[in-house]
Amino acid sequence: MRISCIMPSFLGDYPGAAPNRKQIFVRAVNSFLAQTHKDCELICISDGCPETIQIVKSRYKKELEAKRIVLLELPRHPLFTGSVRQSGIDAASGEVVCNLDGDDYFLPHHLTSINSGFTADVDWVYWNYWIRPDNIKGVDHLFESDGTLERMNNWSHAWRRSLPVSWEGCDGKGVDNKIFLARLLEFPKRKKIYGTGYCVTNVQIL
Repeated sequence: MRISCIMPSFLGDYPGAAPNRKQIFVRAVNSFLAQTHKDCELICISDGCPETIQIVKSRYKKELEAKRIVLLELPRHPLFTGSVRQSGIDAASGEVVCNLDGDDYFLPHHLTSINSGFTADVDWVYWNYWIRPDNIKGVDHLFESDGTLERMNNWSHAWRRSLPVSWEGCDGKGVDNKIFLARLLEFPKRKKIYGTGYCVTNVQIL
């Protein structure tokens, strides 16, 4: 099963941005390339960010040629606008879609676990994930998702691209953070999978 990973990227400064964003971005991309599940693509979306374009074109030429990485170059949008992520979904070729934020990373088995979780009667899956204290002291724990809106986040699920659900009008932060998840929860054919290996950094969730 082909899996498309969606990664919007803006490496400029903004309030709350992680330090060393370029290095962290490279870590995220490399974690995708190290996946044991090979039938996959990374849709990297440059949100009006020349730094993203430069890094991808200079470091990942072979992956671009092989279409393991697809680079979309968009004009600048307001931060965390859902239409940026949706543009990546529209360009995806995978049967299943998941997210990889540029300041997070995958453990090598992450996509293999997602692939194993999908059966004919499952439209989407969700999972627990680790919060790593890259720049937050005292935070190193497993966030337990239970399939409810309150206990899920934008990193914690993968869904069939054929589902009629969109990121348009959503936001990656603030009051609109869970609009997409609320839309996804309208589809009841879901299940929880374990041990997927998504690591969240620079975000504290209590």
